[in-house]
Amino acid sequence: QESGNHHHILPSTSFNSGLSLSNVTTSEHDLPVQKSPRGSFKNARDGIQHTISATKLRVGDGLQSAKTHARDELARAKHSAQHIKAEVKEEVKKNIGKL
Repeated sequence: QESGNHHHILPSTSFNSGLSLSNVTTSEHDLPVQKSPRGSFKNARDGIQHTISATKLRVGDGLQSAKTHARDELARAKHSAQHIKAEVKEEVKKNIGKL
């Protein structure tokens, strides 16, 4: 019974994928534009290329802002380090007199 069910699942899945494929090509008036499968392959490739470029841009922006953020943090850390140094020097000066 279970193997029967399993067999039933497989054809329906392939049928669904076939259906979605046929949906892509059913609009008859669109077909002349891409007569050859090569045309639609090119379209798909261009689409993928576009997605990759867009993703690269988005990742690039993310990296850029992360870099900027890191630079700001570093500057802030350096700044407070200088303040601490100055304070330490002051403390040392004050306390040297007490020794």
